[in-house]
Amino acid sequence: MSVSLTEFVSAWNDAFTFQIRESEIKNPTEPFFRRCLILLLKSFYVDTTRYDNMDNEMGNDLRLTRIKLVAVVNHFYKIAYPGAKQNFGYMDMIQPTFKKVFNVLNYLLNYYVFVRQTYAHTIQSVKEKVNLRDELQRKKHQLLKSIEEEKIKEENTAKVINSLERKIPRQKEKITELASKEQDLHIQTAKSQKELEDVEMKLIEDGRSLEEAQSSLISDSEAQEIIKTKEKITKQLEEENFITQAVRQKLHEHSNTIQEIRLIIAEMEQIQLTFDVDASEIIKKKKEVENLKVEISGLSSNVSKDHQEIDFLSNSLQMKISSIELLQQKIEETKKIYAIKEMEKKKKIDKLSKSSSLLTRKEAKIFATNQRLYDEQTLLKKITEHVIKKMSIDKQKRED
Repeated sequence: MSVSLTEFVSAWNDAFTFQIRESEIKNPTEPFFRRCLILLLKSFYVDTTRYDNMDNEMGNDLRLTRIKLVAVVNHFYKIAYPGAKQNFGYMDMIQPTFKKVFNVLNYLLNYYVFVRQTYAHTIQSVKEKVNLRDELQRKKHQLLKSIEEEKIKEENTAKVINSLERKIPRQKEKITELASKEQDLHIQTAKSQKELEDVEMKLIEDGRSLEEAQSSLISDSEAQEIIKTKEKITKQLEEENFITQAVRQKLHEHSNTIQEIRLIIAEMEQIQLTFDVDASEIIKKKKEVENLKVEISGLSSNVSKDHQEIDFLSNSLQMKISSIELLQQKIEETKKIYAIKEMEKKKKIDKLSKSSSLLTRKEAKIFATNQRLYDEQTLLKKITEHVIKKMSIDKQKRED
């Protein structure tokens, strides 16, 4: 190692607070050399307490302490200079020479500088590894937390799915019940339509009978016959009123059916929100549901109108009964007001014809309402089947 004495002294003074001079290296003494060696050992984190009182020791104690110090220095010297041909010996310390002092201190100083640099690099590497460990630990905790949250979310989703799966059989039963009710409603509507047609025919026939009876209004016996006819018509009008009430009841059942369908649609919307489906499919289903809502709103409006028409028809029937009672009173009057009765009779017949037309329109609306309910039921079944199929696919994916 080609290092000048000046360079060595400068490097030593830069490394330690204990400053040395070139003259002290050229003419070394044991205390000076020993102090330099102890300072280097302290820099290597060696406990040097046992060497602090060597100046006060004598005889064998001093010799043993020197031997121990030489052994420790020689250990580090061989580490710092593996290629050394000679060890650092006892005489090298108690009778130091310039060459030996310069050689030993120079190699130990270089080793100290190397250790300090390596230590700084190692500390930096350790800090980086500690920071990396802390970051990985933080990510691990975050990942475990995310896994736990996903597990809880999955459990909650499973609970919702199980709840919906338990509801599906009931919804199927409701759909079956609605289909049965719809079929019964079709049958009852057809029956009501037939009854309305019969009532209409009876009203026309009774109107003709009334016209013939009034045209031959002369004797009391004929008046009695007309009274009987009036009673017969009154009875038929009561029957018609009963049928009207039955139709009103059917319309009320329509309203209840519509309400049930709304509830099912709301549940279907909840099912659609629960499962992750494609955005296009969600938009499509939402449009179908919105269209279904619009149709139901229209149906509700039509049912309300039908209720109003039924009320109007009921009032019209009551007016007919009152008119026939008035007709009975007018039969008892003199023949002078016969012409007036004829006019009233014609008005009554016109009203009956209008009522018949009104009933016909109502029948058409009821038929249209039934048709819309059937279309609505079909669409609802398709939505339910699609949702059930989607749930089955999602469940199969989770099980896989």
